[in-house]
Amino acid sequence: MDICHMDHVLKFRGTAGPLGPIDLDVRPGARVGVVGGADTGKTTLLRLLWGFLRPDHGHVQVLGRTPHLCQLWLRHHAGFMGRPLWTDTAATGATVLEHTATFYPNWNRERAWKLACRLGLDLDRRVDQMRPVDQRRLAFAGAVAHGPRIWFLDEPLSGLDMADQAAIRTTLADLGEGERATVVVTATAADDLDGFADTLLCLQNGTVVDYRRLKASACPV
Repeated sequence: MDICHMDHVLKFRGTAGPLGPIDLDVRPGARVGVVGGADTGKTTLLRLLWGFLRPDHGHVQVLGRTPHLCQLWLRHHAGFMGRPLWTDTAATGATVLEHTATFYPNWNRERAWKLACRLGLDLDRRVDQMRPVDQRRLAFAGAVAHGPRIWFLDEPLSGLDMADQAAIRTTLADLGEGERATVVVTATAADDLDGFADTLLCLQNGTVVDYRRLKASACPV
């Protein structure tokens, strides 16, 4: 069974124009990169899979269920790292993680702190005093502390320099392999996901312009 499935999904987005129709199959353990510029529909696609949005046409399934009808259930099995990462940048890392815990019914505090330690995070430091790469690591730790089978990550590399992007890709690859997690991650350019994604879905003006199940280094966006 596919982990995620979209069958001719269409979502209207007001002045931004519609997203779709989209057909998508995500196999277990896949690392799917959804690539495109601003307002191409990347975040909308991720939110459809997460259940924050419902499709206007077509069907979405994640782990065999309809996301927008099973939000609480899905939080047991999936993690979501969105944008913006948080609103209170004066909070400490520990406070951010404790707030994240309220979102996931099976969140694991011990695992979260161990993961933060593994990622080299100082949880006593305020978010606005952290390096951008550590802010992403903090958000990521919160999203996967409950050991989800699938990770939805919205532009975790955005705004980082090349060295920090490489560090985050390594973190995601190492932890994803260890956890045997399926990953759906968005990015503005295919090169950002080079060496990480094994499948690329490229969007332009809400339309799929490329969909390939091989590692790729270029995409017409």
